[in-house]
Amino acid sequence: LTKEAEVILIVAESFSTDDLKINLPPGSSWEVVPHQTVLFALKLNLVPTTASPVTFDPPPGPYDGPIQVTLSTDDDATIHYTTDGSSVSQNSPSAPSPLVLELVDLGAHTLRAISVNAFGVASQPAGGSYLLLGPPTVTATPEGGQHDNPLTITLAADRDDCTIYWTLDGSDPSTKAANLYEESILLEEDGLYTLRARAVADSGVEGPLLAADYQVGEPAAAEAPDSPDIFEPETSPPPTEDV
Repeated sequence: LTKEAEVILIVAESFSTDDLKINLPPGSSWEVVPHQTVLFALKLNLVPTTASPVTFDPPPGPYDGPIQVTLSTDDDATIHYTTDGSSVSQNSPSAPSPLVLELVDLGAHTLRAISVNAFGVASQPAGGSYLLLGPPTVTATPEGGQHDNPLTITLAADRDDCTIYWTLDGSDPSTKAANLYEESILLEEDGLYTLRARAVADSGVEGPLLAADYQVGEPAAAEAPDSPDIFEPETSPPPTEDV
């Protein structure tokens, strides 16, 4: 029984209230009343034996960043809750249904909640874990710098539900011209490469840009500039004067 109800029981023969033995849920009541053509009928006022459970919107699971979680019940009730995974009871913090909780800090948040209806009946505990992941981040192994030829670069994201895009010419890896990362990047020719990479979560959230410069092999030697022609003026001894 989850809602308050009124029940009329018609008794086929006369009875004495002293002979009645009625077991009702706590808070329920009964009385003898006339009903239609019957002078004596039992009227039962039944209160809920269980409270509506608390529902969570959105449901527990992984999310890209801060979210708002709405806790609510089907009936007017008070919601008692915890946000640290501890057991919930009627001594826990409470608020009327619906209740909105903001989850801001990245990491795991375990919510627990019960509802308590107007008759003081509590529901079964409900809840789950919310994991706030944040935008996906890409790392490259090895890091940028000078390396021998050939060089193999491995890209990895800090979460599974994302795709990595990359370029080697310094262009934005978010464009359609970017390469989809499916296997390690092999650099077999000497030269300077400008790696740019970004991870995009399945939800569409883009992570920060990874930028690294790789010098594969020895850098090309700089050519010495041509020496300018040096003009040397003709010189002759000064004329001598006859004495």
